[in-house]
Parts: sequence; C-alpha cells; structure tokens
Amino acid sequence: MTSQTKKQTQRPTLKWIFFRFRRVREFEMVEEGRRVKRVTNLNEELQKILRLLGREFEKYYT
Repeated sequence: MTSQTKKQTQRPTLKWIFFRFRRVREFEMVEEGRRVKRVTNLNEELQKILRLLGREFEKYYT
C-alpha cells in the first residue's frame, strides 16, 4: 500500500486506511424494475485491503 508520501509501506496507519476509503460510495438504483445496490470508486488496492480485513468488512462493500 502507498503511504501519504506516495511511498510503499508495510505498516499503514488505520487513519490512513480509513482516509483511502473516503471516496467509496454505495447507491441504489432501479434497473429493470428491481432495486440494485452499486459500489463506486473501489479500486484494486482498496479491494485488496478489504480481503485482508476479512469477510466482516467485505460484506459492506459487495
């Protein structure tokens, strides 16, 4: 994961991880008569972080 200084880090702070998720959004829309939830701005790095955090966190973003 990259740090605030754009360098790779093995030990990011929890504050920095939460900051990285600030642009992730969930919204509902109607598609073919059904309500569908969508998550936007969830890039590869954030998906990897979610996998590392486990299913308890992943369930909110899938």
